[in-house]
Amino acid sequence: MNAKPKLQDTLEVFIEELENIKDQLNQSKEILPMIDDRVREMKECEVKVDTRELKYLHSGFRDDIVEKTNALDITLKTHLEKTKEILAQQRSDRTSFYMFSFLSFFIGIIAVFFAVNFYMKQTKIQERLKIKEEQVDTFKAFIYDTKQEKIFKKWYKKYKK
Repeated sequence: MNAKPKLQDTLEVFIEELENIKDQLNQSKEILPMIDDRVREMKECEVKVDTRELKYLHSGFRDDIVEKTNALDITLKTHLEKTKEILAQQRSDRTSFYMFSFLSFFIGIIAVFFAVNFYMKQTKIQERLKIKEEQVDTFKAFIYDTKQEKIFKKWYKKYKK
């Protein structure tokens, strides 16, 4: 069967629990003033930061940054100057190329002019030579036809001397 607890046993357990709670409250009363004291100390406490070391580190970092920035600036200026020199050289080379190309073209035109001029002179000389050969052939035919061959040879020998 089920045994029912007696009222007195229940009251004893209740009283024991109440005494435990009372002891805990007494302990918390002792701890609360200590906590209050600590909170007051924290409120009254002033934090003093020694910034001298931070200033020293900051100045060191600043000096390093300034030094690196100056070195980078010098390097960039040097590269910019070299790039400008290379571009100027390329422009100069391009100008020289165009100048030499124009000069070569001009020399080629002059060469063609002289070649055409020489060809024209040669053609005229050949035409005159043909005319002279025709005249000589005509004179030879005249000399042979008129039987003046002996007279011509005598005259030619005198003329050669």
